[in-house]
Amino acid sequence: IIGNSYGITLSASDGNNITNNNIDATGSFSKGIRLKSSSASNNILNNEINSTSYAVSIESSGSGGGNIIENNTINPGNIGLYVLTSRNNNFTNNTINSTSGSLAAIYVNKNSDNNRFEENNIIQAYNAIELNFAQYGGYYLPENNVFVNNTLSNIANYHFDMDAPIGATINGTYFIDQPIGKYLID
Repeated sequence: IIGNSYGITLSASDGNNITNNNIDATGSFSKGIRLKSSSASNNILNNEINSTSYAVSIESSGSGGGNIIENNTINPGNIGLYVLTSRNNNFTNNTINSTSGSLAAIYVNKNSDNNRFEENNIIQAYNAIELNFAQYGGYYLPENNVFVNNTLSNIANYHFDMDAPIGATINGTYFIDQPIGKYLID
């Protein structure tokens, strides 16, 4: 799939397999693979995903989630794995290599809870892992996420960056066998 702003998009769609594809998504807000509107229990396996913006975007899975993103080669222009208001997803053994000074290899945002990131290989990125909040009449932070034994190499800025208001917490978020060098919590 070459040249589209969105390579593959699933909306309110469950139980699909996206496997063995070569996706090149171009455009200002391109997304190589996008799951949105409560898409749950999908498998994204063994793909090569190139995007000028977001490579894999998991958005608004509601209480469902349960998507598996595994063994993909991801080359983002901006963000490798983007998680927005999505829960219970597993990201395992993906290789993320951004040669263009991307924002982050892994970006977890706003009420994205109970996700697991394990044994991913981040070869190059501006920031490796970012947790961010949203404010809509209150603070919405990602919580109960687990990062296990991810490899971080050639990180230009921070290994871990958390953007949250004073006094906010990321309750239940764990780094297990996860080396973190330079970090920022602001």
